[in-house]
Amino acid sequence: MEKVNEESKKVNEETKYRHLTTEFIDFDDNPVKVDIRFKRPGQAICDRAIKDLSRSPGRAMSNLLMACVHPDDKSALQAAIENFPGVGVAFASEIMERTGYSAEVVNKLGKQ
Repeated sequence: MEKVNEESKKVNEETKYRHLTTEFIDFDDNPVKVDIRFKRPGQAICDRAIKDLSRSPGRAMSNLLMACVHPDDKSALQAAIENFPGVGVAFASEIMERTGYSAEVVNKLGKQ
């Protein structure tokens, strides 16, 4: 019985994360697809992102992403952002939109 509970708990933890994907063509005309798992941010994480937007949009975006990314996808996210900086903006915007923030707030994430 305990194994079932442990497996059930693991499944429940995994279902908190959703795959978000961004696709684009790079400067060498190669298609790029980045798929990363994120969880829904809580109110405190959203409040922090909104507060940081006016001071440092880049830091707000980074903090939001690092708080929401699946631990196993953290290094892939960091590598994607290093190679393609717009990936971070795309994912941060998607997360904010999915939590109900207006386009005005989301657009501030892209102003770095």
